Amino acid sequence: MRDIRKVTVAGVTGAIGPVVVRALYDAGFEVQALTRKSTADSVKPDLGTVKIIEIDYSSQQELQEALSGQDAVISTLGDTAGAVSAQKTLIEASVACGVKRFIPSEFGSDTMNARVRSFPFFADKLKHQELLKRAADENPGFTYSIIITGPFLDWGLSVVPFIINIGSRSAQVFDGGDVPFSTTRVTTLAKALVATLEKSDDTKNKTLYIHDGIVTQNQLIHRSETLINVAFAKEEVDTKTLEKEAWTAFGDPTADPLSWIFAFINVSLWSGEELCTFRQTDNELLGITELHATELDKVIDAEISHAVKTFASSTSTSNNDRDTNIAEKAFGDGKRKLIGCYPTNCEPSS
Repeated sequence: MRDIRKVTVAGVTGAIGPVVVRALYDAGFEVQALTRKSTADSVKPDLGTVKIIEIDYSSQQELQEALSGQDAVISTLGDTAGAVSAQKTLIEASVACGVKRFIPSEFGSDTMNARVRSFPFFADKLKHQELLKRAADENPGFTYSIIITGPFLDWGLSVVPFIINIGSRSAQVFDGGDVPFSTTRVTTLAKALVATLEKSDDTKNKTLYIHDGIVTQNQLIHRSETLINVAFAKEEVDTKTLEKEAWTAFGDPTADPLSWIFAFINVSLWSGEELCTFRQTDNELLGITELHATELDKVIDAEISHAVKTFASSTSTSNNDRDTNIAEKAFGDGKRKLIGCYPTNCEPSS
């Protein structure tokens, strides 16, 4: 019999939360979802028969009422200011309610790497990690799992096109573009989350690494150029220079925060130091098949094709301006969410 049966997913209006909810539901867990209290323009997630609780993420009392009797909480809250604050309160409420397992929205860069840990953008993630470790030490019934995925291949091509931009047929190429990095699809994360809860003893109080495989930017660019028969415009970026500029901007209170936030993210993913290359993973423990060679190429082609449908209506140059505008708007919206939301007026991204 499962130790964990009742699971709450926090943050279900974005690209990750609904996929996680469906995977848990299909695996036989009793699932409920938390979303911020509705406003007139709120996105209403379609989660079928799954119970959705509208919540004030700043209210620990409301969170404790919603989490009462729950065995596990999975956060898919994003990196906005509002989401950061919400996740801290969510952890505290989970501990107070006797939740057995908490999985934070840690997915992405390797925040166990000392170099990545030094970057200021990840400071709040480190605080959440320390909060979880302290809570587990002080409360024997409380445990956590941290899952690190590298950048999401599907999300980073078709939602916020920051890995390469299919719509504008362009890419910032970091340190030559041949730097290997681990990458994961959202569906693979969802499968890993199910396995993490099913294997609760094997995964408690651990950091788990997963990926679909290891790729390079040049590999993705080459596959894209082949599929859409259009050459990409490439901007070469040296990550040592980029990091130096990011630290300068971080120390300047008048600088646009995006001038250093996204720079540190890019360095953490694509530096020639290979800060996001997982040579050892927990794929086997979690039943995740690592993709190699032909299998990986098929997945890449499928994700690129999906990105083409999303951002590139035609391979002809006559539609380039239109496609670029669509893609750049998606990219810009994604970047602005990193700094544009606050707990009082914006739902954490998910």
